Amino acid sequence: MKNLLLLLLLSFSICAHAQTIRHGVVVGISDSWLNIMDYPDGGFGLPSGFENEKWKARPSFNLGYQLKFDIKERYVLDAALLFNSRGVHANVIEFDIEKVNETKRFNAIALNGVFNYKIWKGIRIGAGVEPTFYWNTKYWDNLKKTAFDVPLVVKAGYDFDFMEVSLSYKHGLSPIIEGVGHAFEAKTRDVQLSVFVPLGKLGL
Repeated sequence: MKNLLLLLLLSFSICAHAQTIRHGVVVGISDSWLNIMDYPDGGFGLPSGFENEKWKARPSFNLGYQLKFDIKERYVLDAALLFNSRGVHANVIEFDIEKVNETKRFNAIALNGVFNYKIWKGIRIGAGVEPTFYWNTKYWDNLKKTAFDVPLVVKAGYDFDFMEVSLSYKHGLSPIIEGVGHAFEAKTRDVQLSVFVPLGKLGL
């Protein structure tokens, strides 16, 4: 939490030096999965994108409003408030007795912050975090009714001025599923395609 507060303070300091601020709508769609965890007692869980040894996409999407703080010539800070709807797959086999194969949808509110560097023309790479609060995550015997996570985000994209297209990877650090079966936990993973459409610009 202290590191998150320091990051927010640093972001506010960077924003204060922005030359222009663009604002607009951002939409993203992602292929989501949960990391694989083994049970210590002999059973196993497979909360991933695989089903019957074949990949099965569980799409997620988000919609929100984003600010882009253009700083000097090569730096841009993105900050967005997002509504996220995540497809969550649970494919659990416990001691070869009971099998649960479900896809649930978890809704969340997230605050995305990414610091970008302009490599050449419109090409940009960046890294940041996305504090996310999930509500109504209860299903089957998941012990978590709500969940909070701060995924790490890495991003690459191209800014066409009239819109920006980007591809990002999000790596969750805290489990959003816990206590399913025996000491089972699962953290989020996402590969996301996003489009930002600016609606206006503020000069400073």
